[in-house]
Amino acid sequence: MKNNRIVLLICFIILVSNLNTSQATIASSSSDSLTIEGFWDTGFDSNGDSKFDTINVTLLVNVLVSDEYTFYVSLSTGIYAYNGIAAYDLDVNLSYVQLQIHTPYFYSHRLDIPLIVSIDIVDSQEGLVFSNEHYTITNFYFYSDFDTPDVWIKGNFSDQGVDTNQDGKFDMIRITFDIEVKIISEYYFEVTLISQWTIQSYHETRYEILQLGSHQISFDFNLNLFYSYHRNSTFTISKIEVFSQSFDMLDFVSNAYTTKVYRYTEFDIVQTPIVIRSNAGLRQTADVMDWEGNGTSDDPFVIEDLFISNNFPIGYGTAIQISDTSLFILISNCTLIGGNNGIFIDNSRNIQINSSFITDSAVTGIYLRDCTNIQVMYSTIQSSFNGIKVHNSFDLGIIKNHIIDHQNDGISITDSDYNDIDTNTIHFNGFAGIEIDNSSENVIINNTVLDSETGIILRDSGTNWIVRNVIRQNLKEGVFVDNSNGSGFAYNTFYANSERGLSIQKSKDLIIDRNCFSYQGSYALDLEQDTSNIEVYDNDFIFNNDNGDSQASDKGEANYFDSNYWFSNSTIYRIAGNAQNDDFNPQPAPNHINDSLTVILDYNKPSNSVDISWTHPSDILYHIVRFAILYQEASITDNWVVLQSGLLGNSFEWDVEFFPKGIYSLKVLAICEYGFFIESKSENLRIGTVTLVDVNVGFGIVLLLLIASIFLVRKRFSGV
Repeated sequence: MKNNRIVLLICFIILVSNLNTSQATIASSSSDSLTIEGFWDTGFDSNGDSKFDTINVTLLVNVLVSDEYTFYVSLSTGIYAYNGIAAYDLDVNLSYVQLQIHTPYFYSHRLDIPLIVSIDIVDSQEGLVFSNEHYTITNFYFYSDFDTPDVWIKGNFSDQGVDTNQDGKFDMIRITFDIEVKIISEYYFEVTLISQWTIQSYHETRYEILQLGSHQISFDFNLNLFYSYHRNSTFTISKIEVFSQSFDMLDFVSNAYTTKVYRYTEFDIVQTPIVIRSNAGLRQTADVMDWEGNGTSDDPFVIEDLFISNNFPIGYGTAIQISDTSLFILISNCTLIGGNNGIFIDNSRNIQINSSFITDSAVTGIYLRDCTNIQVMYSTIQSSFNGIKVHNSFDLGIIKNHIIDHQNDGISITDSDYNDIDTNTIHFNGFAGIEIDNSSENVIINNTVLDSETGIILRDSGTNWIVRNVIRQNLKEGVFVDNSNGSGFAYNTFYANSERGLSIQKSKDLIIDRNCFSYQGSYALDLEQDTSNIEVYDNDFIFNNDNGDSQASDKGEANYFDSNYWFSNSTIYRIAGNAQNDDFNPQPAPNHINDSLTVILDYNKPSNSVDISWTHPSDILYHIVRFAILYQEASITDNWVVLQSGLLGNSFEWDVEFFPKGIYSLKVLAICEYGFFIESKSENLRIGTVTLVDVNVGFGIVLLLLIASIFLVRKRFSGV
C-alpha cells in the first residue's frame, strides 16, 4: 500500500520557473532530522494564458538523516486554505523541496493579500518532525493576476419589482447580474436576498446549462409576505454562489449590491393556507380562487405563484393540504414557509409539484401518504426535519430537485414500491440522504448524494435498483444495506466517504457491477457476516482503505469477485475478511474508461515546435476526463517529467526550442475526475538545442502526484 500513501499527494512536483521570486525572512527551523534554511514562493501560469493558476513553493532543507519525508504545506487566506503534499527520498545534503499548489478559486476571493503558510513535515521513522510552523509569504498576490474559474460573476447588478399576475402589485423582485462561462456545462446557482429593515432572507436556486461566453442571469424572489411587515426596505444581495455539476463551488460574491427602497404598499397581500378534502372541494376552491384548468390530464387545475408563510406556532398547520382527490392538479412556483408540512397529500393521485420552494417545515417539506401518480420536480426543499417523506405510495417520481439541510432524511421511502428517484441533488442531511425501508422495485438513478451522515440506506427491502449515482463525502458509509435481498448496484461513483463506500449486512443475491470506488476512508466494499451469493464484477477500485492491505472485505459465504480493477500488479487480488475470498482475474486498467487513447506527434520544424494530439477515450460513468503530458529521454527509464497537466482538449503545442538535443519519449495520461487513469506512449522524437537540467523523479511518484493535483482528497487539511 506504499503507492497508496504516495498518491494522497495533492500537488505534483514541477521545476521552479524563471519567474521572479521572493525569499521569506525566517529563522532556521530545525529538528534532529533536518533543518529548514529557506523558503520561496511565486505565482505560476501552467496553461499559458498569462494568468496564475498555481503558487510554486520551494523549501531549502538541510537533511541530517537520510529518509523519506512527506511535506504538508497549506496556504491560507484566513478563510480558505489551498493544500499541497509532496514526498521526497532525501539523502544527507542541502536539498530543494518543491510543491506546486493549485489555487483554482483565488480569483473568487476578490482579495489582494499575502497568504499564511503552515508547514508540517513527517518522516518514515520518527513520524511528525514539524507541526504548525507559520510564515507569511512575502509576495503580495493580486486576485486579478489569477485565472478566473470555469464560470465567474462579472457584476453589473440590477433589480426591479415584478408583477407576475398582472394585478398592479409586485409579488417578486428580480435580481440580474452578468457572468462569463469558459466551459460548456450545467451549473447550479444559489442566490440570497436580505431585507435591510425586516431582516427577512429570501433564497433562490437553479440549475442552468450555459454555453461559452457572456450571459445575463436573472433570479425572481417571491416577496408576497413583504406587505405584511408594513415596512419599506432596501435589499442586499447577501450572496451569489455558483457550483459545478459535482457541487464544487466555482465562484461566489458576498454582499454584492443594495437595491433601491421598495414600499410595502407596492406588493401583494400574503395568501392563507390551502385545504382541499375532496374532488368537490377542489372544484369549489378552484372556482373561488379563479384557478386555471378543469381537472383533466390535458388541463389540470393550476395552483401557482402562492407565497404562504405559516406564522402560527411551529408544529401546527400545513401550507397546502390535499386529500381524497383524483382530479389532475399542478402546483407550480409556490413558496411555502414554516408550519407542520409544506405540502401534505393524502389518499390522492394525479398531482404534479413543480418549481416550488419549501423551507422550515417542522416535520416534513413534502409528505405523500397513500398516493399514486404524484410527481415532484424542479423544486427546492430545505431546512426541515425531513425533506420528502413517502409512505404506502406507488408510481411516484421525485425528479431533478434540490434537497438540502434536513435534520433527519433528505428522502424517506417506507412501504412503497415502483417509485423513481431521479437526478436529484441531496446534501447536508443529518441522517440519510435517501432511506428506503420495507420497499421494493424502486429505482434510484442519477442522483448526487453528499455530505450526509450516510448517503443511501436500504433496509428490510426487496429488489431495488441503485444506478448511476454519485455518492460522495458522506460522514459514514456511502451506502448501507441491511436485510435487503435481490437488489442491484451498477454504474455508481463512490468517492471520499469517510468510512466505507458500500457496506452490506444480512443480505443475499445482490449484484454489484461497474461501479467505481475511490478514496474511501475504510473498505470500499464491506460484505459482513450473513451475506451470501453477492456477485462483484467489473468494478474499479483505487486508493481506498489507505491504512489496510485490501480495498474490500468479505466475511460472508459464497460471494463472488471477478474482473475488477484494483490498481494492483498482482495476478490474484486478495480480499480481506475470514471468507478468504480472492479476485482471480484482476483487470490491468479501469473498466469504466475505454482504452482507445492513441498519441500522434507532428514536428513543425519552422516554428521549432511539436504538435501533440491524442484520441479522447470515453468514460461510461460520464466523469470529466483531463489529460497530462509527460516526457523523458528515450535512453532513460522511469524518469518522467511533467510537461503539462489539467488539459481538457485533445491537442497541445510543445515549444522545444530550449530543450536539449536528443531523443525523447512522450506519454499522455487520461485521468478521470475521481482519480482513475489510462496512459499511452508516443513514438520517439528527436529534438532540442540546449542542456536540460536533470530532474530525478520516478514516473510512479510523478503519476500519483498528477492524479492528486487534479482532485481534492480530504487527507490532512481542511479548505478548498
